[in-house]
Amino acid sequence: METLPDHLCPLLALPGFCIETLRLCSMHNVNLGCLQVCNGSALISLIQAGLYGDPEESLALNLRRTFRDFQLWCRENKVQCSQVPWTTGMVVKKNRNVLMSHKAFNGRIIVEYLAECCERVVDQNLPGNNRAFGQWLCEQVLQGKREWPTPSNPEFGLAAACLKSIARWFNLCERNGRYLTAEAAKDIGDAGKQFIDSHLLLSLLEMRCLQLQDYGSN
Repeated sequence: METLPDHLCPLLALPGFCIETLRLCSMHNVNLGCLQVCNGSALISLIQAGLYGDPEESLALNLRRTFRDFQLWCRENKVQCSQVPWTTGMVVKKNRNVLMSHKAFNGRIIVEYLAECCERVVDQNLPGNNRAFGQWLCEQVLQGKREWPTPSNPEFGLAAACLKSIARWFNLCERNGRYLTAEAAKDIGDAGKQFIDSHLLLSLLEMRCLQLQDYGSN
């Protein structure tokens, strides 16, 4: 049976305190939580699929390519972002977990970029304006050396839905004031639920792929 520790939390001594008065911080839970996982995972998936060049080349080189493309996207969309160039340690941690390190607001910008990239993969729609995104893979497909990731692989369709829904959640939260109308609250809730649902499907897909890999290695 669990009991309270010897040193009680000082909040418990406050008159009228209730656990329900605590509120989660959206910046730490979303911008510096969910987004760091989603942004890092999406970026690595795009690199592994060859959207920024040969995935057999070093991750550091591919990350430099992705950052150049991100900068071009920011200029194209007239978006200012203080994000510094990505390094391997900023995306892949020592325990091999994928978690992109970025400031809270920068993550908000990066998710918009990655959502567009994943959607372009699904639509097979490459950008112009000197952006190299998808060019190497397109050449490989034309030469018959590789296949385009979709529609045989549902990963990028789910990733696009996941990233677009969390980006929409941010837009709705920023657009509406502190006191929400019933309609605004529903829209924000729907966007959040869509993000959770698509993220769950992505997680299940990844678990399924890992199970198949383990089975194949036996």
